[in-house]
Amino acid sequence: MNFETQRPSINNSLKLIAKIFQECKAEYRIIGSMLIVALSNKVFRKIGDVDILLDMKNKDCVFQKLNNLGFSFEYKNIAFIRWLEAKKEGFLGLTFVLVGNFKLEYFTYKISSWL
Repeated sequence: MNFETQRPSINNSLKLIAKIFQECKAEYRIIGSMLIVALSNKVFRKIGDVDILLDMKNKDCVFQKLNNLGFSFEYKNIAFIRWLEAKKEGFLGLTFVLVGNFKLEYFTYKISSWL
């Protein structure tokens, strides 16, 4: 199966979040499959979303800009882990896996503190 047909939505999504994160001066990390796609420049399987770690101090700005662009938001959870998904037609889902605090050498997350 050719997964390269996803390239436009991948490109749109990455360009959009890079722009929003820059405008909000947000510290973030992309993790998961999208990281491998970006590094290898190959779409090796169906990509449904972009998994993101986001710094707490910039979340309001990021979420407001996404809301202004027409993204809808939905909270999801498994056991004690809760995350936020932002969705809009033409873009991959944006999964804010953890929102916490970036330190010089690590990332901290307080369970369910940011929701």
